Amino acid sequence: MTWQRGRCPRQGANMQKLVSWFGLGLTTAILAMVFIAAPASPWSAPVAGDARAHCIPLEDDQPRGGAPLSFYSDWPARRDRSQGPLAACFAEGTDPAVVEMVTEMLEADLIGPRYLLTGRWSGSLGTPRALTWSFVPDGLSIPSGIGEGTAPSNLFAQMDAKFAAIGGRATWVARFQQSFDRWAELTGLSYTRITVGGNDWDDGAVWGASGVAGLRGDIRICMKPIDGANGVLAYNNFPSSGGDMVLDSGETWNSGVANLNRFLRNTIMHEHGHGIGILHVCPAPPTLGGGTKLMEPFLSTSFDGPQHDDVRGGQRQYGDFFELNNTAATATPVGTVEVGSPLTIGTAPPPTFGASPAFVHTTSIDAQTDVDWYRFSVNGLREATVTVTPVGGTYDSCSQSGSSCPSGCPVNSLAIANLNVDVIDTNGTTILATAAAQPAGIAETIAAVTLPVAGDYFIRVRSEGSFSQSQLYVVNASVTIPCTPPSVNAIPAAARACGSPYSFTATASGTAPFTWSLSGEPAGMTINSGTGQIDWPSPTPAVSPYVVTVQADSQCGGGSDSKVLVLTVAFGDFDGDGVVGPVDLPVFIDHLLGLSASNPCAADMNSSGMVDGDDIQLFVDAIIP
Repeated sequence: MTWQRGRCPRQGANMQKLVSWFGLGLTTAILAMVFIAAPASPWSAPVAGDARAHCIPLEDDQPRGGAPLSFYSDWPARRDRSQGPLAACFAEGTDPAVVEMVTEMLEADLIGPRYLLTGRWSGSLGTPRALTWSFVPDGLSIPSGIGEGTAPSNLFAQMDAKFAAIGGRATWVARFQQSFDRWAELTGLSYTRITVGGNDWDDGAVWGASGVAGLRGDIRICMKPIDGANGVLAYNNFPSSGGDMVLDSGETWNSGVANLNRFLRNTIMHEHGHGIGILHVCPAPPTLGGGTKLMEPFLSTSFDGPQHDDVRGGQRQYGDFFELNNTAATATPVGTVEVGSPLTIGTAPPPTFGASPAFVHTTSIDAQTDVDWYRFSVNGLREATVTVTPVGGTYDSCSQSGSSCPSGCPVNSLAIANLNVDVIDTNGTTILATAAAQPAGIAETIAAVTLPVAGDYFIRVRSEGSFSQSQLYVVNASVTIPCTPPSVNAIPAAARACGSPYSFTATASGTAPFTWSLSGEPAGMTINSGTGQIDWPSPTPAVSPYVVTVQADSQCGGGSDSKVLVLTVAFGDFDGDGVVGPVDLPVFIDHLLGLSASNPCAADMNSSGMVDGDDIQLFVDAIIP
């Protein structure tokens, strides 16, 4: 059996290195608590039933101080040990004698080493889990968890009263929902709230009863007096004992209206962090690098919800937001990548209040066996550039060892895993390109891989080497249209009778779009620069054929190409076949005698503006060359 061991240490106690949140699962129930403290406390990093801690003061509107020693004198006798072993931490100014007494009481139940992760809810490590949660009805008997004594839950009475002026029950229930939603946004967890009989609470089964669909949640939440304002804010079971949460009714949970009650929400998210199997982290005092993680034993309201290290722990336990996407068949669809509209995978949504914290992403490889697949679409021949960038940095992350919650244990979460990336063809098996040349901690990029046809392609993120933690990352993908030089297709020679409109659309192979232009064109002839359509509404005759250059210029930098248009508009050519022949003679005579005026410009052989005897010889010369 593996148990957790811990007490609230003094400054300068021995340190024990242990990587971030990585550890073995506990096979027993352990309760975890969070406490209010300020950095000037004579005690270093007190740690509840967890394994890492930082210390930071709460907002100015939070109370300070703690109960006297006499208040805790009968806790050892009253504590219900069926609730499981736990460890406690204390507020600034707590009598050292109280610290020693309570710590020794709790340590009597603890044996063996401690780790930074406990066991998770059922399922394999790194796989998603759906959980339910519920409030218990007021009046339900809640036994002693840490020696505070049995008392009925008063959650609804207390919270309704505290929030009466700021929206009432709807507001504080929303804060709980937002807290569970935040863990769901960042991990493979999902949550459903259970209510019964049209009430806001569950069926009221005895405290400790397991969750039952439609009756009560896997995670149940109550409130009772613990030790008054300050001191212990709340405590929580680990998954092996149901993950239930007990809040202290003596706290000012309605504080922090401006930041949407972050004090309450951070407490809920911290306690539920224990409820999903994450322990505390060390060091605690801000002067030693603390005050940067949600799962420190002293609550901070300088940030909102889980931070980088907390997310790493949650994703190691339950996978990232997109799990399970370990095969082409289960690949996460991420939409169509368009030219000029790049795709980013892994950006975390902002928390309930404030901006997204640094290094918090929704994607990770949670151990060397994890592989993440993403499916994206393109609308035609494209060249894709895909980059996978590891996310993280170096920070202090120590485990608690007995009475010590030390500093000086750097973890480089940027280089936990050596990430590789593949682009895979539409069949889900053929690898079109791979990037695997860089060491751990450096981005890998596939540049300009050709995607030959429209369809669905795949990005696969994987890792090399052996590791057992989560490596957060972000994926960026963009596409361009491959720039093949234009080649203008041949333009057939043509003829028109004068005044008979000419129209033709030039085409070219290569990477469209092109910019079209003419040179040497007669007056009135135009070309659409975007489509290549040539128009001459009213051609005029000429002694020699018109020779016009039609050019296509690449818009992607691929150069240009041109072809020649030869267009004949001959004097005396009435049928537009390009020559003056016997079929044109009767029409010319009709124009000469004034019997017809269908095409006078063709009959006006000398362009004098009239058809007369001066045109006869020119017509004869044209028909008999």
